[in-house]
This record gives sequence, structure tokens and C-alpha cells, in this order.
Amino acid sequence: DDALHIKLLPNNRVEIGVHIADVTHFVETSTAVDAEAAHRATTVYLVDRTIPMLPRPLCEIACSLNENVDRLAFSCVWIMNLDGTLMDTINNKQQQQQSKGGKKTFRDEDCNVWYGKTVIRSCARLDYDTAQNIIDEKVIPSAVTSGSNGPPTEQKFEELWPKARRPTGGHTLQEVASDVRLLHKVAM
Repeated sequence: DDALHIKLLPNNRVEIGVHIADVTHFVETSTAVDAEAAHRATTVYLVDRTIPMLPRPLCEIACSLNENVDRLAFSCVWIMNLDGTLMDTINNKQQQQQSKGGKKTFRDEDCNVWYGKTVIRSCARLDYDTAQNIIDEKVIPSAVTSGSNGPPTEQKFEELWPKARRPTGGHTLQEVASDVRLLHKVAM
């Protein structure tokens, strides 16, 4: 499982985080589970079933980044400009290195990148279709649009953003929709 976060910062910057479930906490090296996971290499998704890389209790419970539950993760967090470029400090250093005839080299401290083990609490379980519906403003129109077609009916809303994938635990639909659109803006 993976999760994302975005936080708006001053000076047209954002903090972005990618969080991956920490399987290593539950699977020791050189064990039968480790050997089987290495053999399978990945979870396989078929039309009628899933063949997990790890035992189901690990995949579906302990290592699943379910909403409103603290979960162990490996995280990478960095700061970017709203236009999707890395902060000016790295851009300036790149230009300096290139002008000296040096190769482009990136160091984590130049990019304000942090890696580490974390405990995260996800607020919603989105899928690609739901995220795209949010980006396309089919659900929860942004404040800058008038929502000319009007809000969707409850039945249509359920199709566009299933109740099981909506935020809980204090996050509003508007907050999650705003964050999804902000991530999209930075990516574009």
C-alpha cells in the first residue's frame, strides 16, 4: 500500500510525501516468508482474484494503510515549488555546477528531501477513478468554478465517489478534494 500527502507552504511551495507500508517490520530476512516473497516478487492482480506477495493477514491488515489507523511506513518527504519544479536552491546549484563543467549531482540536502520510517494515519482510501473524478470536478466542485451542472444526485455521487472511499476521522470531502487537485496542479 502507498499513500500521499501534500501541505501548502508559504512562498508558493508545497511539502509532498510518499508513504509506503513498512513490510520489513513484519518480515524478517532469511525466513520462509521472506524467501516466498522474494520468489513471488510482487502481488499479481488477475480479473477474478489476487495472488498476494505476502500472507493475506500482512497484506490486508498489518501492511494495509487503512484510513484512521496508525500504520508503519517508509516515507520520502520533499519540498517543491507550486509549478512542479524543485526549490530554487537546487536549481541554482545545478546551474553553478554546469557552468563549471561539472556533472549534475543531486544530494538530498540540496533538495530538502527527507527519508525515514514513520507512523502514518491515512484519511481516505482513493482509487484512480475517484481521484480523476475529483480532478475533473465531477464531485465537489472547487470554489473557482460555479458547478454549472449542479451537484450530482446522491446516486450519481455514490458512483463518482463511493462512500467506502470517502474521508473519515475529521477530514472533510472538500479538504481531500482540494489536496487531490493541488497534487494534480503541481504534477502538471
